[in-house]
Amino acid sequence: MPDARARPDTDPTASIFGTHTRNKSVRLPSRPSTAVARKTPWLDNVLDTWENPVFKPTEKRIQQANIHEDGLDPSHHPSRHGCSRFDIDRAFNQASTGGSSRLSKEGLKNAQVISQVDKKFILVKMQSFASEQEAKAGLLVLIDQHAADERVQVESLFRELCTPLPQARAYKSQLGHGVLVVSTMLEKPMQFAISSRERTHFTTHAARFAAWGILYDILVSAFSSSSLEKDKHVLSVTTLPPAISERCKADPKVLISFLRSTVWKYVEDAHLPPLPQHGYSANKDDWVRRLATCPPGLVDLVNSRACRSAIMFNDTLEIEECIELVRKLADCVFPFMCAHGRPSMVPLVDLGTSGDAGSVLSSSTKNVENKTTFVQAWRKWQK
Repeated sequence: MPDARARPDTDPTASIFGTHTRNKSVRLPSRPSTAVARKTPWLDNVLDTWENPVFKPTEKRIQQANIHEDGLDPSHHPSRHGCSRFDIDRAFNQASTGGSSRLSKEGLKNAQVISQVDKKFILVKMQSFASEQEAKAGLLVLIDQHAADERVQVESLFRELCTPLPQARAYKSQLGHGVLVVSTMLEKPMQFAISSRERTHFTTHAARFAAWGILYDILVSAFSSSSLEKDKHVLSVTTLPPAISERCKADPKVLISFLRSTVWKYVEDAHLPPLPQHGYSANKDDWVRRLATCPPGLVDLVNSRACRSAIMFNDTLEIEECIELVRKLADCVFPFMCAHGRPSMVPLVDLGTSGDAGSVLSSSTKNVENKTTFVQAWRKWQK
């Protein structure tokens, strides 16, 4: 006999018209309203008027004209230490370096290294050729140690990249091109898949890459069995310049990105410069002229190599290392900027005008040497 127990109530109206215990409101209770934020006039005023002093740039002083020279105005009273405010301002304005101070390679070669500053800069004293007086007194200059070593590194790499070999190497690519500059033969060629259109462009401009130590062969893809891949080819790079070879072997994407971007620039440029003629030259600075035809992507890779291998901030340098770095920097073609074009040094104080600034203060002090001091007047008043 089936179980005759009562089935549970499934009437949908039971939840609405049920017992008193079920007949409760299903609406959520309302939350108390949030209190209105009180106004804080003091804090609002602070936030409106406060200026953040962190990394605040120093503003250039406004030039002043003194119309009360040498005490002609009796209302212009000197301060207790014998110097008016205008005298102090004029002294600091004269001691600070302005646009008239000129740095030169000759002055950098004869610079006197003082010390390393904050493990970031090298403080030197060098000559300024703005005037004969300033040249004798000198100039205090801060040299950025990272920018300085970066400049030394990048010029060494460019000199190696652009210096032609006395005679051509016997090795030539399958396209019939050889290198006339220093290059590194890769133990294992680096291969990249390219399209038939890119194959045509790389074949056309192979001589331009070979002029900078980049040789490659163009092979038929071994994986082109299907009809969809019948137009695929392989770019097999065999030699690279030493300045970029290690970076490209560690990250092949950097190499193929450089090659593709460069070859498409050659295709889009309707007025390409003539092929560089790498004739042997004994002039070590001849690389500057040759660099004009260097692919921009190759220049960027060399700049990156110099930046990564240069001395960094917080690297401690002995005084001998500072002297050697300044000496190498003075031998550079462009010693006053880093590989990325930023300044490598900045003048601090022009010692040629600091003496005049001191005379400004001393002359004002002499005017009150014979006057009674405050302590003497105080003791006299107590008697």
